[in-house]
Parts: sequence; C-alpha cells; structure tokens
Amino acid sequence: SDILREQDFSVYEPLDLRVQSGASEGVPDEIVAAVASCLAEWVAEQTRACVRPAMVADIPILLPLLEELGRPHADLADARVADVYRQHIADPDRLVLVAELGGRIVGALDGAYRTRLNWPTRELWIADLVVTESARGLDIGRALMDDAITRARQAGCHCLALESGHSRQVAHQLYRSLGFEDRGVYLVLDL
Repeated sequence: SDILREQDFSVYEPLDLRVQSGASEGVPDEIVAAVASCLAEWVAEQTRACVRPAMVADIPILLPLLEELGRPHADLADARVADVYRQHIADPDRLVLVAELGGRIVGALDGAYRTRLNWPTRELWIADLVVTESARGLDIGRALMDDAITRARQAGCHCLALESGHSRQVAHQLYRSLGFEDRGVYLVLDL
C-alpha cells in the first residue's frame, strides 16, 4: 500500500532519530528534536483525511469506490450513470462527501436529507459509506461520519439513520462508537 500510517514510523524521540539515522554524535539535541518533530508532523498530515463535498470531477473515482462496497459496476460512458451522479452532487437535499488522503480520494459518503410524516424536522439518511481497502483502519470512515453529523446538526436534523449489511461488523462498531443504536430490521423487495 502506498498509504503511510503513523504506526509505520517511530520517530518521536530524538534518540530514536539518531539510531535510525546512524548518527550517534555531533548532532545537537535541539536539531534532532526539531527534525523528529517535523517528521512526526509530516507523517500525521499524510495520514489525516481531508473531507470535502464531492465535485463532478470526482465521479470517475466514486464509481470504483462503490463497487468496493458491493454495488454493481456502472459504466461512466453511459450518460444515465453520469447524470445520476451529477444530479446527486447538485441536489441540495443530498450530501455527497469524499475523503482525501495525500491528495487521493480514499472514501465517500452519500446521504439524503429527508422528511418524515411524524417529524417537523428532517433526518439525514446515509445511503452509502465506503473506504477503499488500502485506507481502512485510518479513521477515514469516522472522519466522513463526523463531517456528516456536523452538517446534519447545522441543517437542524433530528437524527441520522442508515442501513448496514450483516457482514459489515467493523462498520457496525464504528456506528455504535458514534452513538448509533440498532432500532430495526432492514428488508428489501427487489423489483
């Protein structure tokens, strides 16, 4: 994987840097500490997701991401496919976010603000949350969900709702850690 992980580096103590660099003498502690601090900050920056709203230019990257989630292959050459994505991104009642890591899109969230007959306020329904396999375990899903929760609060939503397949146990742990509760059964009738 070309994704850097903080745990791959142990450059936090000046003495560690000396051992790793092979320099045991002649480098002042202040310089070693400054270099170690800069390196640790750089590694942290490379492993911190940047979440932003999706753009039309992101569509070719979103398609394979959703295939990783188990969605069927969609051909971008089919104008209907491109139109659906453009409509989602332009619709003010949709929330489509992407997470970037080192300038590369590694995750996405698709949601819809919807009303319910028994509530005067909307809810945010999360239709899809996906993180590419090479970036899993780096809190990308948490960053996307945190951003969605913030946006839902700002929009005055009374809750977030989602469905998740039985096999997605890691995702279920994330949702529970964010405060989600299991309140129902998800049933589908394919037409």
